[in-house]
This record gives sequence, C-alpha cells and structure tokens, in this order.
Amino acid sequence: MIRIASVPTPVIHAGGVAIIACVAGAWYALALGPLENARAHAHAEAGELSREQASMEQLRDQHRLLSAEHDRLREQLDERIDVLPRSRMNERLAGLTSLATEYGLTIDELTPKEGIVRGALAEVPINARVRGGYADVSRFIGALHDRTPDIDVRGFDIEGTPARGSEDVRAVFALAWYADPAGG
Repeated sequence: MIRIASVPTPVIHAGGVAIIACVAGAWYALALGPLENARAHAHAEAGELSREQASMEQLRDQHRLLSAEHDRLREQLDERIDVLPRSRMNERLAGLTSLATEYGLTIDELTPKEGIVRGALAEVPINARVRGGYADVSRFIGALHDRTPDIDVRGFDIEGTPARGSEDVRAVFALAWYADPAGG
C-alpha cells in the first residue's frame, strides 16, 4: 500500500496531470473527435442539400415556364383548328374541292383512305390530283396551309412545264386530314 504522505507533492501533481491528460485524450478520441467529424460531415451534407434545393427550384421554375408555354400553345391550337368528326368527311372533301376551284384548278381525283387513330386525332390520308396553271397550284398550296389547319400536305409532285400562261400542269398531293375519331 502506498502512503500519500510519503509520495512527494510534485509526483502527485505530475500523476494527476498525467491522469487528466489521459482522460482528456480518451474523451477527445472517444467523444469530441467523432463529434467534430460528424459536424464537418453534417456541414458538407448541408452544403450539398442547399445546392440540390437550388437545382430543384430551378427545375420547378423551368417546369412552370414550360407548363405555361404548353397551355398557351394548346390554347392557340384550340383556337386555330376546328377539328371535324370523321363523319363529316364529305364536308371536308367539298371544302377542298371548293378551295381548288377558287384557285382555278380542276380536280381529277380526290380519294380518302382509311384513317389511322393517333392519340386524340384520326389521321385520314387523302390523295388528290389537280390540273391547272403552275402559279394556281402554288397559290393553292399556300391556301391549304393558311385556311385548312386540319389538313397537312405530306408531299406533292408537279408534272408539266411551268411556262408563262401554261395550263398543262398536273399536281398530285398526299394530304393528311386530322379529324375527331369519335365522330364516325
């Protein structure tokens, strides 16, 4: 057994300092070190989270802008196109005939094909053959684009000589009429 009275005071103080140093080192190694590491990791995670939140906010803003643009374009489309039901095919063909006649063309053929439903619309192919002047055919193509937004010119072929005053031009059109599939 050690008697405290026989141990010199500086040795007791040095022993106490050593014990305190060991306890402090153990406390740092077991508690404060991991706590500091966790704090640094949390700070890094908070920075990453902040960057991700900013990125997400930018994506939300882009989504809002794109949604507004989509709505605006949908409204324009709804205003511009009066989609007829397929049951009114004869009315659409009469409209094409009238438009061609308006531009001085003679229709030799106007043949609709079986429609294909593509989403909310039915796409009805129409083959058309017309005769007339080159300038008349050209103006007719422009009128198709401007006045019949429910008809798409998929392709055309012009045969003949576009000479001045020539009335011997023949044109073949591949058209697509977009109709409401529920209408027949």
